[in-house]
Amino acid sequence: MMSRPQNFIEGEAPDSRHAKSNRRSKVTAERVALVVLCILLAAALIVIYRLSFDRIRTNKELENLKHHKMKCESNLTETLSKIKPCSTVQPTCPGPKVINDPCYKCEGGWELHGEKCYYFSNNKSSWNQSRDECRAKGGDLVKIDSREEQTFLERRLRDVMTEDEDKFWIGLTDSAVDGRWVWADGSSLNERFDCCENIFSSFPGLKLPVFTETILSFFHFLA
Repeated sequence: MMSRPQNFIEGEAPDSRHAKSNRRSKVTAERVALVVLCILLAAALIVIYRLSFDRIRTNKELENLKHHKMKCESNLTETLSKIKPCSTVQPTCPGPKVINDPCYKCEGGWELHGEKCYYFSNNKSSWNQSRDECRAKGGDLVKIDSREEQTFLERRLRDVMTEDEDKFWIGLTDSAVDGRWVWADGSSLNERFDCCENIFSSFPGLKLPVFTETILSFFHFLA
């Protein structure tokens, strides 16, 4: 009995094809992982670059600011070294160390004489009201310290007076003890310096205004 010839198909065995398919899948997965890794690495490099760039830029800006600060400090020091110390323009003025020193000034409305600033007012008021007004301006009623100052005030009062009956306050008072004259700053009247007697004889009824350091002012006496 003859057997029927069997037909055979040439090609790879089933197991071989399955193994090859597995290798392809493995290679594809590795490639995908590699691509993802490359993308992540590239992103990390970009982030690092940006951070480095920002840091460099920040450091550069900081250096520029430090340089600008040092330059400003240098300019300020140079400017201050060139500025001559001057007193603020106020009713009080320091004594001038140099004749016609531009730093020695009095506030507007005040008159400079010697080392003092004088303010002459025609406002009619009582002694206390005059003193309050004077203090509000930063001064006090005048204290006469020398004959030269007395002469100056006598001359200026004649210029300020509008009528012969005008009288002006100065900083002398006997309010604490009747008949005991003291300056408004509390100092006693120097009897060896007869300023008050001369002033009263020149201007009957004149009362004396007070002084805080170099501030002097006159106020019209309320009759």
